[in-house]
Amino acid sequence: MRSRDLNNMGHRRVLSSVKARASRRGATIVEFVVVFGVFLTFILSFLDLGLILFRKQVLADASDRVARYAATHGSLSTPASHQLGPHAIRESASGRSHIARIASTALVTMRPERTGVSLRWPDGDNRAGERVQVTVSYANDAIFPFLWGRSSRELRETTTARILR
Repeated sequence: MRSRDLNNMGHRRVLSSVKARASRRGATIVEFVVVFGVFLTFILSFLDLGLILFRKQVLADASDRVARYAATHGSLSTPASHQLGPHAIRESASGRSHIARIASTALVTMRPERTGVSLRWPDGDNRAGERVQVTVSYANDAIFPFLWGRSSRELRETTTARILR
């Protein structure tokens, strides 16, 4: 073989080696994009789920606060203008009533106008020893709706308490 043929063979090996490395580099980038996409989807869905769980806890706290207030404002409370029940009450937490103000103070990360508060007396009366049931609900928008299949979901928490007076 001539020296010229040997040089051409060396260049061919180098070129094929460079092409192989470039091909592997391209495959690595594609693998990274796929794995990173899956990883990012998991992280975003966990963030969204964490916010939903946090908001459910906040709704439970608001429900407890309103139930405490309702339990101490039954038929024996004075003045009579502060008595609640036995007729069902349903309103927004952005309202001007005392119930709306109590609920709205607990609503961290939530808009009061999207939050509903309802009170009902399952035993039919607001006398001491009877029950009051408070439900607080919120129209929650998902941060990443493409992960859950829908953009809005109603979150709801209910507390039942015995009327004290």
